[in-house]
Amino acid sequence: MRQFKRLSDGAEIKDLKEYLSLNYQEGITNIYIGSDSQTVGTKTNLATVIVMHHGNSGGHVIYSRTSSPEIKDRFSRLWLEVVASIETAQFIKEECGIAVRFVDFDLNEDPVYHSNSVLRAALGYASSMGFEARWKPYSPYAISVADSLCR
Repeated sequence: MRQFKRLSDGAEIKDLKEYLSLNYQEGITNIYIGSDSQTVGTKTNLATVIVMHHGNSGGHVIYSRTSSPEIKDRFSRLWLEVVASIETAQFIKEECGIAVRFVDFDLNEDPVYHSNSVLRAALGYASSMGFEARWKPYSPYAISVADSLCR
């Protein structure tokens, strides 16, 4: 599993399972997961975000950020985002025993956008793993945060 940090102060989370379990006991009502990537120069940056929503009292965000050599193929880069999100959701579900409310994809249902070519495969993958997915334009929380982190 990737290394996660708290968005609020950048502190490393040493044990993700313990961290999530502790926060779940403190009243998490929903968990949202999303990833986004951006190619900057010769590198592709990927950010994966876990949004822990605490009902009417707000919530907080943890994230993982990685960098790899440039991924030139758009489909491959978008699919990397999908896989990162599903793997994170799977870890939370299987290792932590915590339900994930949504997996948010930075993909668009409008065929005008290139990301549309990945949407059907992503939705099928999420569904086959037992997750409910959201995508643009349905205002997914997690990808909004991931977008700002991968730049």
